Amino acid sequence: PTIAVIDMGPPWWLLLLGFLLALCCMMCCLFKIMQKSPPPPFVPDEEDEVMRPLKKRLDDGPRRGLRLDFQKEGQEIHTVWAQFRPLGIHHDNKAPLVAHDFTINSY
Repeated sequence: PTIAVIDMGPPWWLLLLGFLLALCCMMCCLFKIMQKSPPPPFVPDEEDEVMRPLKKRLDDGPRRGLRLDFQKEGQEIHTVWAQFRPLGIHHDNKAPLVAHDFTINSY
């Protein structure tokens, strides 16, 4: 025969598990709400005279590095893709940049 029954209630870890489950659900909802919408697709405008030479250069594929265009007076433009530093170009600090000299340890 039982004299007394002590009711301890549910175990403490069930309360902690429920709290963590509710916290995870709230975090998932928050991440879903804060998610960025995808950007709209790029629609090119009509091609104008300014973009034609640039588009022709970019059709060769993406290049790596810094694009440098050199032009001597009365000659065609020579394009170089610099991939390493230091460039070593000596110039005055005004636009357009005119290369006066190059350092010894330049690429």
